[in-house]
Amino acid sequence: MDRGPSQAGFSMIELMVSVGVLMVGMLGLSAAMIGSLNLNDVNRQSSIATQAARSVLENMRSEGFATLFRRYNATNTDDVGTSPGSNFGVTGLEPLANDADGMVGEIIFPTAANQPAVLSEVAGNDFPLIGRDLNQNGDATDGDVTGDYVLLPVTIRIRWRGVGGEKSMQFTSMLRG
Repeated sequence: MDRGPSQAGFSMIELMVSVGVLMVGMLGLSAAMIGSLNLNDVNRQSSIATQAARSVLENMRSEGFATLFRRYNATNTDDVGTSPGSNFGVTGLEPLANDADGMVGEIIFPTAANQPAVLSEVAGNDFPLIGRDLNQNGDATDGDVTGDYVLLPVTIRIRWRGVGGEKSMQFTSMLRG
């Protein structure tokens, strides 16, 4: 019995449709793999940033409390010896293109406007949820507590260029003397 061409196997159209479906599946798999690799990079960078912030806080906690503000604030006019300052680099994180100092990390204190050497209870919009009586005198409205603080709020901010653009993390803590 003679079989016709319709029963002989795949036609060219069926073969092209099968290859098309296979290609769509491969593209989907490739996109998932690329997304997974990008997510892996994001997680790695976030872990590096978190560890850097913890390390900076631990270094600050291990130093003399009375000079912390002067050693880590954003000015060098009041430094004590060789001070690290408010900016720091983090190995493994790339600074933003517009970052003037090329450092991804920044230490922020509640300071008076345009006066980075003045620790203030009434300043610092980066600390909206932290109590303000930094010298514990019962009055949270002192304009300058640089010389008598016993509580020191600090924010560690890390901004870097990562997968997909600008990334940032911010950690706020209260140090006690």
